Amino acid sequence: MVQTVFLYYIFSRLIPFKPQLKFGGPENLALKFGLVSFVSTLTGYIMSYADTILLTGMKSLVDVGLYQAALPTSQLLLVFATSVAVVMMPIFSEMWAKGDRANISGGLGLALKIMLILMIGPVLVVATWPDLIITMLFGAKFVSAAGALQILAFGAVFYSLALIGSSSLSAIGKPGAATTIWVIAGVSNLILNILLIPVFGIKGAASAAVLTYIIGFLVSAYYLKKFIGVQAPFATLLKAIVAGIVTILVAGMIKNYLIMNLWVETAITITATFASYLLLLKFFHALNQKDLAALDSMGIKIPNIARKLFG
Repeated sequence: MVQTVFLYYIFSRLIPFKPQLKFGGPENLALKFGLVSFVSTLTGYIMSYADTILLTGMKSLVDVGLYQAALPTSQLLLVFATSVAVVMMPIFSEMWAKGDRANISGGLGLALKIMLILMIGPVLVVATWPDLIITMLFGAKFVSAAGALQILAFGAVFYSLALIGSSSLSAIGKPGAATTIWVIAGVSNLILNILLIPVFGIKGAASAAVLTYIIGFLVSAYYLKKFIGVQAPFATLLKAIVAGIVTILVAGMIKNYLIMNLWVETAITITATFASYLLLLKFFHALNQKDLAALDSMGIKIPNIARKLFG
């Protein structure tokens, strides 16, 4: 913002002109969209740094350092959701302009469902081996951050769903609804951090983040239902959570009974973890033939093992 003001001052001196703002038609829509998006971005920045700032004031710098090891590591889980959101925005914008609301609803519902199923796998790995991951990335001195990483990993699932939902709302010309999601989440995050950090430290900050993401997901689900008619995949979410809990229990038992080289043990446990998760998804019918047919119609290549498992 400072750079923009400075550049305006320089150019106004070099090239005298009088800007003429027209508040009507496309210009007005673009201005409103930009202002609302600015508020959304600003809220996102506040939410990103509130926990760290409050930790600095309420706890020690050691806690801040531990949390800053856990938080960025958990955010690696958001790469896939961010990529999907960026790709979906122009596609949904074009479809909405053409009045193709039915396909937006179907495509978005399927995208949320697939995203949820895909996210649980990496989350299970992080939740099962947080101490190993922290040690590998930051060293043994940061292993105390493993608990916070474990909590934040689960929050990544809800943040991903909220991100896709808010991006879809922006794509169909509802930036106000998208901004409302993050404003509510940001205010909730601030309140929860103030309540939880003094008592639970970095785990309190991580818990506040997860609860914030859940709130953001629920608000986005409300707006998606209101404007697009998309029902949030609550049934799939419940199935994935149950499958994830059972899988973590299975992984824990395997880790306790295996006594061998760390890397061999980890490889065996990861293989067993993903196998258990996939079998549980099949048992719960998380994906069906209709979903596979929809993916085929979009030109998305489905691995044979997934087709045999869920077909």
